[in-house]
Amino acid sequence: MTNEKIQIHIKNNHGSPETFPPTKEGEKVFTITEEHFQSACERHPNVADQIGAVIDWDLDNFFQSMKTSDVLVTWDLPTESLSTVAPRLKLIHIIGAGVEHLCPMNWVPEGVTVVNNRGVHAEKGSEFGLMSVLMLNNRMINYSLGITVLQSISRKNTCGDWCWKHRWCSGAKMCKAENECYRGQSARPANC
Repeated sequence: MTNEKIQIHIKNNHGSPETFPPTKEGEKVFTITEEHFQSACERHPNVADQIGAVIDWDLDNFFQSMKTSDVLVTWDLPTESLSTVAPRLKLIHIIGAGVEHLCPMNWVPEGVTVVNNRGVHAEKGSEFGLMSVLMLNNRMINYSLGITVLQSISRKNTCGDWCWKHRWCSGAKMCKAENECYRGQSARPANC
């Protein structure tokens, strides 16, 4: 085994008018700062001893740093002549779940592996989906909107929309208002 450290180039992106928020720092969730990196090194000292990192913004030091980098951590990158620009490169980690913005992948040099964050949010996404279904089933929107908002909405609505007591009306001859069913009545109740 060699004593040479694995060199990592971390390419952050400044915000631009096309990004949100359009701040100099860009999107905080996608930014790896020196503080983030040092915190990770403190949590994993055995790994920290084996790596060196350049934390960069946009292309400020990209071409110089990539001459000696083994790993690139980024969202996007200049793909033209990458094997010449980064002769030691072995791994590219895309910090998002998708890589569509880099397709077609015919620019990837031989021997370089491209990975992404696919699946990193699967557990949280599943929890959100289940929570949403349960909230809809239990009519949680009624509690979050409040009766005052629903009253103002219900005055404008006809059957087929939300009504006063937060029940769904499914037809012109059915309305559940004040927890009573008016199925089959010829006229809609006044408070629906």
